[in-house]
Amino acid sequence: YATLARGYKAGGFNIGEFIPENLLEFDPEYLWNLETGVHLRNAASTLSADLAVFYMWRIDEQVSASYQVDPGDPLSYVFYTSNAANGRNYGLEASLAWRVRPTLLLDATLGLLGSEYLDYQYGDRNLDGREQASAPPYQYSLSAEWGQGQGWTARADLTGCASFYFDTSNDQKSNPYMLV
Repeated sequence: YATLARGYKAGGFNIGEFIPENLLEFDPEYLWNLETGVHLRNAASTLSADLAVFYMWRIDEQVSASYQVDPGDPLSYVFYTSNAANGRNYGLEASLAWRVRPTLLLDATLGLLGSEYLDYQYGDRNLDGREQASAPPYQYSLSAEWGQGQGWTARADLTGCASFYFDTSNDQKSNPYMLV
């Protein structure tokens, strides 16, 4: 399959007594997305695979931002929505499911993501080329599920994620993690 789609996210306004007048409103965001992929299934339905690659172009990207009202009080933050200039996201998503036996299913997923702000100035910081917030470069999962069909099942999952920026207001990143 292949798709070309245009998306739209409405503009709006921020509420709060400490929001400066120049940040009260934010513009709509537009998105162009090009995606192509393939779905594969074998005749016995014991093996399935999906693969997709995508490229997104974001115009007036909406971002979550913040600022500290009182520099002496670290708890005096105001959060608001604003527009970055533009952004780009691209990547790959893949999944594989294999029913090894009628009682055993193995599953794997992988997501690879590249993202960046384009021509974005946040206060005195130039974020041009920086990864977007909440956009980890990779995520993956592996799982095994056993079930007898009489209501008893057992499942084990392994999930992993790369570090990512929490928001546009600072350079703080999450730690990469793996959960079992």
